[in-house]
This record gives sequence, structure tokens and C-alpha cells, in this order.
Amino acid sequence: MEQNIQKPSLPIKTKIAAWWIIVVGGGLIIFYLFLAMKGTGAAAYMAFGLFLMFSISFITGLIFLFSGTLLLKRKKWGWWFSIIILFLVVFFVLAFPVIEFGLNRVPVDSSIFNFLGLLDFLSTPFLLPLMMIIPEKLFLSPAASILLSCVSFPIYIPPLVLLLLDRKNFWKIAT
Repeated sequence: MEQNIQKPSLPIKTKIAAWWIIVVGGGLIIFYLFLAMKGTGAAAYMAFGLFLMFSISFITGLIFLFSGTLLLKRKKWGWWFSIIILFLVVFFVLAFPVIEFGLNRVPVDSSIFNFLGLLDFLSTPFLLPLMMIIPEKLFLSPAASILLSCVSFPIYIPPLVLLLLDRKNFWKIAT
């Protein structure tokens, strides 16, 4: 007689987190592809910066898709990869108002301004879909950066919480 050995099913919280990550990654990719096809009407001197921002954003979406897929394939290092990526995203989302506040207060020629500008640039891919909704007049205010963080925080925190809550169950079945 043959015995059919079945793999234990993936824990439900991990499944939800993995699909959430995949949907967010797919949404980022679709949004940025749509935005790139639509064209932004930017001047030629901004073309490289926009290309770089779209590239980073597209790669971010691919990383989300990759980490969600690794979770569904029950890879231990996929769990670690997803946790690290989500922690970084949550850090940038929460740090965005502080960065924006600092950029408005620091002299342009200082190295602190350059560092804050880099952090601001790195946090943009996670917030740009929401930035497109806010009118330009509001975007220049400090309240807008806090609003962006508050609105985007619920997008990225649930999969992180679900993965951390279901850690022990996932490690039992992961390869």
C-alpha cells in the first residue's frame, strides 16, 4: 500500500500576509507602469530623476511580489526577507513627516540636507500613489506629510503584524 504524505497547509495568517504583500507589490507595479505610460509632462532636466524614481518604484513592487511568492513556497529565508522589507517600508513611511520637516528647516548647502534628501527620495516609492491624490497646495504643508504617513501606514503594517504573530506556526512547516 502506498501512503500519501501530504504537506501541512500554510498557516492562514501567513497566507493572508503573503497575498497581501503580492497584491500591494502588483498594485505598485501597475500604478507605476500606468504612470510611466501616461507620461508626466516633466521637463527634460527632470527626465533622469523621474526615470530613477520609477525604476526604484518598479523594483520595489517586484521585491514585494518576490517576497510574497517566497512565503507561499514556505521558504524560511523568504520569511526573513519579507520581515526586513516590511520593517524598512514602515520605517520610511513613519520617517517621512520627520524628513519633510527637516528638509524645510536645514540650509540647502549642508550635508544634513543631502542625507535628508536621500531619505526623502527613498521613501517616495511607498507614498507616491497617495501623493498623486493630494492637491498640490496641500502637499506643501507639513500636515500633508503626516496625512500621507497615516493613510499609507495601514497598507504596510498588517502583513508585518500577521507574519510576526504566526511566526511559530510558519517555522514548523517551512523548509
